[in-house]
Amino acid sequence: MDSPATATIVLGSPHLWHYTGDAVKSRHSVSLSTGAQPHHPIATLLEHLKNLKRVYLEPEEANTALAHMVAAVVAAHPRLAPDLVRFGWSHGLCQTALDVRGFASCLKKYKYEKQAQLGSGSYGVVFKARDIETHELLAIKKLAAKYEDDCGLPDSTMREITTLTEMKHPNVVQ
Repeated sequence: MDSPATATIVLGSPHLWHYTGDAVKSRHSVSLSTGAQPHHPIATLLEHLKNLKRVYLEPEEANTALAHMVAAVVAAHPRLAPDLVRFGWSHGLCQTALDVRGFASCLKKYKYEKQAQLGSGSYGVVFKARDIETHELLAIKKLAAKYEDDCGLPDSTMREITTLTEMKHPNVVQ
């Protein structure tokens, strides 16, 4: 089963990494956790989902905690509407139990717009991209890791991820 993880590096700062994707849960950042700006609805919603520390929300809880942010995301990015329906959002309200992690993972794919391929190698492909909300130019590395049915990610991929997550530097995204 092939499921590549994704890493982001800000162009111009070769040591600035931001991991996203199902395989990599941690983030090094200077810091996205200081609070997203209100004019960045996807980032605001993702930050709120991360801070929930919950796996599922009942519809009432999701509507109370998230409905206003989901409405802001849809207003700013109407192309997300079909994916929101997949997660139980209809007419601005959550109708079913919300898979918080799945919902956050789905939203992350809309945070960046690929612009061009910059290079490729045995560990993956690097794309030039733009953060849709901040317009910051980034390099996104899509790891060429193949998940093994019973073993998860290969050791070489885990070593690369671990090394990068342990880096401590002012230019490294925490």
